[in-house]
Amino acid sequence: MPVLKRRSRIVSFRLSQEEYDALKDTCLAEGARSISDFARSAACRLPLNGNGSLDEVLEPVVRTLHGRVE
Repeated sequence: MPVLKRRSRIVSFRLSQEEYDALKDTCLAEGARSISDFARSAACRLPLNGNGSLDEVLEPVVRTLHGRVE
């Protein structure tokens, strides 16, 4: 799938090994092309909700990640 919009900005953040493993597992389970693609998609959905709370699509993913790390 070609990228129609050129991406020129980089955002980076650190994860513990446990957080990374949970994120990687979630990406595989969700069928994401890459961790970067999954993180970009999740991060871009957050502002769309507008009220500071997680939307119904992202909330189960975040709950799953927290459950795997704790």
